[in-house]
Amino acid sequence: MVRCYNLTLKGDDIEAYNNRFHELVLMCHELVSTERKKIEKYIRGFPEGIKGNVTSSKPATLHDAINMARDLIKQGVQAKALRIGDSNKRKWEDQQGNNYHQHAKPMTTRSC
Repeated sequence: MVRCYNLTLKGDDIEAYNNRFHELVLMCHELVSTERKKIEKYIRGFPEGIKGNVTSSKPATLHDAINMARDLIKQGVQAKALRIGDSNKRKWEDQQGNNYHQHAKPMTTRSC
C-alpha cells in the first residue's frame, strides 16, 4: 500500500507538492473520500506556519486550499528575496563606503 500521508513540502516547490498530492489521491482515493479529508491530507504536509494559515482560512474546497497555499508560498519567496536584496544592498553600500575611505585623500590644513 502506498503511504499517502507522508507527503511533505520540500522548500518552496508547491507545484511539485501539488502534482504528487494529486497522484496520491488517485492511488489512495479511499483515504480522501470527502472534500474535507482531501483538504486535511493536503494541509498535513506543510510547515506549521503555512498549515496554520491555510487551516485558519477554512477553505471550503481543495481548490481553495491549493490557492491559499500557493499565495502563502509566493509571499514567502518574495519576502525572502527582499531580505536577500536588502542584505546585498547593505553589503554593497558598506563596500562602497570602505572603498571611498580607502581612496579618499586626507585633508590637510594650512596655517596662514
